[in-house]
Amino acid sequence: MSEAPPPDHAALRALLTDAGDAAHALLGRARVFRKADETRVTDADHAAERLLVAGLHQRFADDSVVGEEGASVRAGPRTWFVDPIDGTHAYLEGLAHWGPTVGRVAPSADGHRPEIGAAYFPRLGEFWFAAQGQGAWRDGQRLPPLQPAALDRHDVLYLPSRFHRWFEVDWPGKVRSLGSTAAHLCLVASGGAVATFVMAGWGTWDVAGGLCLLEEVGGTALTLTGERLDPVVDRSVPFVAGHPDVASALLRRIRFRPRRPLEE
Repeated sequence: MSEAPPPDHAALRALLTDAGDAAHALLGRARVFRKADETRVTDADHAAERLLVAGLHQRFADDSVVGEEGASVRAGPRTWFVDPIDGTHAYLEGLAHWGPTVGRVAPSADGHRPEIGAAYFPRLGEFWFAAQGQGAWRDGQRLPPLQPAALDRHDVLYLPSRFHRWFEVDWPGKVRSLGSTAAHLCLVASGGAVATFVMAGWGTWDVAGGLCLLEEVGGTALTLTGERLDPVVDRSVPFVAGHPDVASALLRRIRFRPRRPLEE
């Protein structure tokens, strides 16, 4: 495989940079609204999504496009899933790991597979990209294959901020939460962490891009029953992601923790 990214890399980098920079321009003054599910959304999300949906439709006219905030274009069976700001709370809190992420998913003989994935984090200036069968890149540098980890005190696990309310984990290393599912998946793909756990409630737009990166470096995502995750059929179920050996080991270390009455 070539060390140079494929042609879609440059086009998606330009598109996600425009969308991310538009959101960054509203940092600290974006208007905030509450959606029906009580999660927050901003006018920066809507502005970035309009740019992304229009840009993807222009370049990939035969593909469908579905945005988290409602913008969409229906065309062929391949579908781009768009999250204009993955990590909206991190964005509002002034943290660094937030930004647009997109992933193209196609039906296959064994379910749905991510074919192309990309993410951009404006405050870091980082662009991540992967294409099925061609590799994964971080700022134009090819990512090496994942290696199994011994699981010691140096290994990092990324968890969602509400993990402790529902689960327990016997983890020998460090635990962190950055506020962005896409960032967690990207950093696992790069080897910055050995695994991540994603709780119920995610949408395909949250994970499609990151899963493509992960699979291109030999990683996998598994449901809590140990089955390979389908980002469309299994939408919203909890899952673990990392090197196959690490993901399987993590599953054995996680336990469900029912909430006590005072935590309701």
